[in-house]
Order: sequence, then C-alpha cells, then structure tokens
Amino acid sequence: MISSPHDVAADAACRRRSGFHRAQEAFDTNLGPAHTEALFRRIDADGDGSPTVDELLGAVREYYTGTDEDAPGNLLFGAF
Repeated sequence: MISSPHDVAADAACRRRSGFHRAQEAFDTNLGPAHTEALFRRIDADGDGSPTVDELLGAVREYYTGTDEDAPGNLLFGAF
C-alpha cells in the first residue's frame, strides 16, 4: 500500500509527539499525558507539530537560566 504524503507527515508528527512523551517519562517530570501534551505545544512555538532544535534549546535555557516562572522550559525536566 502506498501512503500519501499527508499520511507520512501525520505518522512522523505522531512519532515526534510519542518520543516527547517518552522523554518526559524518562526525566520523571511527573506530568500527566494532558500536561505533557500542553508542554509539547508550548515548546513548539511555531505550532508546526515538531519542536525544532532551537525551540528545544530555548526551553533548556529557560529551565536553567530563565526568570519567568511560567516559561515552558521550566517543566521540561521536572521541578528544579
């Protein structure tokens, strides 16, 4: 069966989301699925369904050096 480009893109987006959810479990952030999904959407600043390296690095920087308590990066690795 030949997949359409839309099916291929949707499958890739699903795998990225799944990987993000698994990473949050590995980091033991204690975020439930709904909160992890909300964090995914906040980190994916352009909303394309795939956080870029720059978006993820921005979240990491927020976690370690940010002063905004509501920044999405503050939840990336769990409570500091």
